[in-house]
Amino acid sequence: MNGYDEDNVRAKNTEICKKLMSSFNMETWHDLLHDELVLEFPYASYIGMPDRVVGKKKCVSYLSNVMKNFSGLEFEDVIINGTEDPNKLIVEYNGNCKTPTGVSYKQIYATVQKFKDGKMILFREFWNPMAITEAFGDNLSSEFA
Repeated sequence: MNGYDEDNVRAKNTEICKKLMSSFNMETWHDLLHDELVLEFPYASYIGMPDRVVGKKKCVSYLSNVMKNFSGLEFEDVIINGTEDPNKLIVEYNGNCKTPTGVSYKQIYATVQKFKDGKMILFREFWNPMAITEAFGDNLSSEFA
């Protein structure tokens, strides 16, 4: 045995994921993010938002700006699924909040989260772009930049 316990690694990564999903804010997230973090939003480019952000500093800046528009966003019905790779989790959840203009925003999300050295290194989030434009309008590049 090489000392690598996949079940232990998966359990530690699941605990990190639970902390991340407990609150959508940089106070919770910052220390749990790898310096080489990559954010991917495969459908974002369809509505004028970046589909990829690379590096912890840029990711934190981007997420901080996005969060200004999602005041009170809560993740509910979080389901964390392990994979064969102990450093990869599939996470399903719902999110809802009010926009700065008072419009209700509801979304169903799915993410692939990868971990390295006890920190998240990939956050690939899938969501419905129509729910974003219905709640926030079409001029998202200025709102979320």
